[in-house]
Amino acid sequence: MILEGCRNMSKYAEVINKAIIKLENGEEARAEQLFVKSSKQEEIRFSWWTQDGHQFQRAPLDLSENDWLRLFQEAVKDNIFSPDFKDSLIKILSK
Repeated sequence: MILEGCRNMSKYAEVINKAIIKLENGEEARAEQLFVKSSKQEEIRFSWWTQDGHQFQRAPLDLSENDWLRLFQEAVKDNIFSPDFKDSLIKILSK
């Protein structure tokens, strides 16, 4: 799910765009395109949210391969990744 124009702000970063999949237990896995203020560059964050997507977890995002593929597919569909990244990934996967 894409949230166009989403500009969630924190002291750390601004969320430019995000892709979300719902997990079986009501939690969410997200791929987020961020603008990191300290480095002044865009980065990608994979994150885990509980309480129906309202509580960010500072723990790693652990997913099955199937859920990871679902999240990655949403992220590609919702333009989380740059064209250069996608081209590089295609080259890596074709080897």
